[in-house]
Amino acid sequence: MTKPLCFAILFLTRLPVPKAWQHFDTQTQRQSIYWHPVVGLLIGAILLGFHHAIQSTGLATYPLPAAALVGLAWVLITGGLHLDGLGDSADGWLGGYGDKERTLTIMKDSYSGAAAVIAISSVLLLKVCALAAVLQINSAWLLAIPLLARTCSLLLFCTTAYARPEGLGTPFSQGLDIGIIISLILVIAASIAWFYGFQGVGLCICLLILTAGLRHQMIQRIDGVTGDTAGATIELTEAFGLVFILMLS
Repeated sequence: MTKPLCFAILFLTRLPVPKAWQHFDTQTQRQSIYWHPVVGLLIGAILLGFHHAIQSTGLATYPLPAAALVGLAWVLITGGLHLDGLGDSADGWLGGYGDKERTLTIMKDSYSGAAAVIAISSVLLLKVCALAAVLQINSAWLLAIPLLARTCSLLLFCTTAYARPEGLGTPFSQGLDIGIIISLILVIAASIAWFYGFQGVGLCICLLILTAGLRHQMIQRIDGVTGDTAGATIELTEAFGLVFILMLS
């Protein structure tokens, strides 16, 4: 249990992990995907604590700068991993001209094009603006959004073939236990419903529809999911999850 969780923390965040626990095999990597939602909850807890710390300062009366700082902490905690996937996906979708191999080649390129810059900037702008409003309603939503975003990514991996023979996300797509994943998703959905009520249920439904739409686009363009498109899914579900909260308020 400890090693898969540590690998999930090490892979998805820049949080420190003891060096003695930084040696992993392929099996550990595969098992770590079940812990991705837990890491999302951990990220949310850190952000919530950071927001409470900010509220004890003069920034309490300035929602937008406070939200910008929380958003910056969000990026720093994840190391921009998912934003990188979003940028690569945007470049591939724009420059691939509908061709699978060209799209995958562009996504693998380490350089960022105009589409990447526009996509990342737009999502960050949307996230910070929506976050400023959500934090005025209930800061506890910071726990739900990172958790649900990584649950959507887990759902994507367990229902979609991997588009490349090899890739950063390949271990996460192999040998998945559907029973464990279904149980995990049901527990998370029930917890969200219990803690946030009908608004939480509505949020889960909205994010499920969004994830299904993104999955459809991935299958049409590249016949599956990659680590980049999974990262893009996390960023988009986080940003639009905040918007959905406002719509459901």
